[in-house]
Parts: sequence; structure tokens; C-alpha cells
Amino acid sequence: DNLRWTLTEAYGIADAFDLIVVSAEEGMMKPRPEIYERAMARLGRQPEECVFIDDFAHNIAAARELGMTAVYFTPATDLPAELARLGVKIESISEK
Repeated sequence: DNLRWTLTEAYGIADAFDLIVVSAEEGMMKPRPEIYERAMARLGRQPEECVFIDDFAHNIAAARELGMTAVYFTPATDLPAELARLGVKIESISEK
């Protein structure tokens, strides 16, 4: 319920994201397809243009069923390397 506050106030990293969709604010949770579809619509993107990252296998499976590329995150995941492999350019917060 406090994800937006956590990202904005506690960690100060909300500016690193193009969009933050908080399931508690939306009244639906992953892996319901509607939450992914809502985020894509707000970004103006199609599933094949998206990379979804999560640490729960059932959420990864749901994203893939919609046609999104999905990265299963674990503590051992080298996320910058994985995103680079997928051709995702990462801007630093200072570049935004």
C-alpha cells in the first residue's frame, strides 16, 4: 500500500521510472492481465515493446502470456547486463 511513498520518500528513486503503477491504488494485483494492460496503455506501448521485471514466477508467466519480454529477478541476477542483452538503454537519473 505504501509503494509510491517508499519509492518517492524513503528511497528517493521514483524519478528513475517512466511510470509507477501501484496495484493497491489500481484495485487489482498481478498476475491479472488488466494490471499489465493498464500500464502498457498509459505508456502507449504494445507488449512486444515492453520488458517486465519481477521476482515472482507467476507474474513473469502472466507477462509472457501477454507477449511481453520478462526477466525473472533473483539476488543473483545481473540486471544491467540482462537489460543490455535485451537492447534496453538505461539512463541515469541525472540524464532524465
